[in-house]
Amino acid sequence: MRLRIYTLIASCCIVSGLELLWHWFIAESHSWLGVTLLLTYTSRDAVSGKGFYPVPDLFIPALALGIVVGRVGRGWPRRGVLLCILLVSANVVALTLLYPMFFAPRSLWWVQLGSTSVGSLMLTLFETMILVAFGSLAGAVALAKGNGSRQSPR
Repeated sequence: MRLRIYTLIASCCIVSGLELLWHWFIAESHSWLGVTLLLTYTSRDAVSGKGFYPVPDLFIPALALGIVVGRVGRGWPRRGVLLCILLVSANVVALTLLYPMFFAPRSLWWVQLGSTSVGSLMLTLFETMILVAFGSLAGAVALAKGNGSRQSPR
């Protein structure tokens, strides 16, 4: 059990490091790739006004860490898995507060819209918990199918 917890902590550290590295790269890179990624990251749809930034900031890390929670938490009590989902989601949301420090002031439009208010962060935490829970269910089901088990995850 201890090894599973260490695996989850290491996965959170690796994903957090990759997320910070991603934001540093797109903020500091002056290459064609870096500029293109920055323009894509900071763009938003003209019709809906929604941006692309939640995909690399929330969706990808939440689903990846959710799969890890599902794989390492298989066989754990539900309370333990729910606690892991909450902590992993809080980690992903807390990282979003660090990303603006890589960019010039007022260059991220969603920070200017008040996305760091307490209500907005609580809503983001709830949404991230849903994504992590979905990823953990997918990870548990994939592990069960890989082991040849027909049992549904608990």
